Amino acid sequence: DKQSPQIGLVARANASRAAGDDATDDAGAIAIIARELLHGPARNSMSDGYSKILRDHFENPRNVGALDTPDAVGFAENPASGATLSLHLAIKDGAIDRARFRAQGCAATIASGSVLTEWMVGKTPVQACKIARADIETALGGLPPTRKHAADLAVDAVHNALGKLARQT
Repeated sequence: DKQSPQIGLVARANASRAAGDDATDDAGAIAIIARELLHGPARNSMSDGYSKILRDHFENPRNVGALDTPDAVGFAENPASGATLSLHLAIKDGAIDRARFRAQGCAATIASGSVLTEWMVGKTPVQACKIARADIETALGGLPPTRKHAADLAVDAVHNALGKLARQT
C-alpha cells in the first residue's frame, strides 16, 4: 500500500512543522510542498558554500532594527528574488555613528546587512559611499556565485541612503 507523492509531501511538511521549520501554518506547509514539487527535497542551504563568517552574521546578525530618528534611510530591492534591505544611519560629528538594517531574503542578504552596519560605523559618508560589492564579499569570507546579489543589495542601500543625505544638505 503505497502513498501518493502528494501525501508524502504533506507528511514531510507536517514533520517540518513539528520540528520547528518554516512550516508554522498551512501556508508554510503549502510552501514546502510547492518547493519540493518544483525543486525536489530541500537541501541545507547553510552548507551551500557559506563561510563561517557569513554563517555567524546570519545566525547572530548585528545591528538589526531601525533608528528612532535616523539622519538617512536607504532602501534596496532585488525584484528577481524579492529580497529587500533597508538601512538607517545616524551621523554625528561628520561620521556614521550608528547603523541599523532590516532585511528580507536569503542568509547572504541578512549577513550582508549585518556586516555592512559593522563596517560603516566610524566612516564618513564619503568613505562609506565608496563601498563596493567586493568589500562586502571579502568581509563575509566570500559569497557563492548564486548569492552575489546580496552584496549588491547592501551597496545599493548605502548609495540610496547617502544619496538622500547629500540631497538634504
